[in-house]
Amino acid sequence: MKIILAIIFILSILPAFALEFEVSYLEGILELKENNKWIELEEGDVIKDTQVVKLSDNGFVELISDEMDLTFSKDGVYPMSKIVADKKEVFSWGMGDILLAKLNQIVSEEDLRSESVMGVRANKKEKEELEWIDESEQLLEEGIICLKEGEYNNAIEKFIEGAYSAIDVLEEEEYLFYQAVVYEKMNKKGKALKILLEIKPDNKAEFYQDYVLIKGHLLIENLAFTDALILFDEYLDISENKEMKQLVKILSFYCYKGLNNVNAAIKSLDSAYKIDPKSDYGIKALKLKETI
Repeated sequence: MKIILAIIFILSILPAFALEFEVSYLEGILELKENNKWIELEEGDVIKDTQVVKLSDNGFVELISDEMDLTFSKDGVYPMSKIVADKKEVFSWGMGDILLAKLNQIVSEEDLRSESVMGVRANKKEKEELEWIDESEQLLEEGIICLKEGEYNNAIEKFIEGAYSAIDVLEEEEYLFYQAVVYEKMNKKGKALKILLEIKPDNKAEFYQDYVLIKGHLLIENLAFTDALILFDEYLDISENKEMKQLVKILSFYCYKGLNNVNAAIKSLDSAYKIDPKSDYGIKALKLKETI
């Protein structure tokens, strides 16, 4: 018994194991603070969760570890210990449980629509261009089939080819969006977020709703609460989908929670509940309010 107690005591006074992050992808300049000096880092370098890093020159960086990944998309100074602690708190919210069903619907049987896929673009084209549109539609459908069957590398190839040969911006952004969907499925969330930050689809695009969900989710996971709120407000201004509005208002609650704005968080839940108190999201909003 004494030996067990001694072991417990020794373990209790040992320092916690430090997480180590590898610089997986980098644009711009990333520096590490050591002895009051900033040392520039490169891809492949390692950062501990007790250190401080600085991103500049319109930077974007993805840091990976066995426990979690981090993505910084704005220039600034990042104390790793606080970022890691905040990210763990976001994980503890269980936000993914609310989104899981919706995210799984993004690639569904409805996506394999032989006549309506890219229909918005087709309506704008002259007759002589229809053959090209058919080829483009085929690439999109083939990519979605690969995605549904878990053939992610093949799906990426189809979507990259489609984006490269796109006729217009709308078509290119749809292919880029589906690239992001694949990367999110592959748990390469930094790559997914980077793509979604670079496109701004028209709110009439067929994939706009899904774009809002995935991008918003990734922004929240990476602690970009204010950016997520801007995205959600833009969606709420134009949406007439009651179910989606409830979900987005619940996601807004999490943003305000991350920003420690209790009043706005409660207001978001109240608004979500009032849309349809008896729906699953209405009931969820009521339960979340009880946790505040």
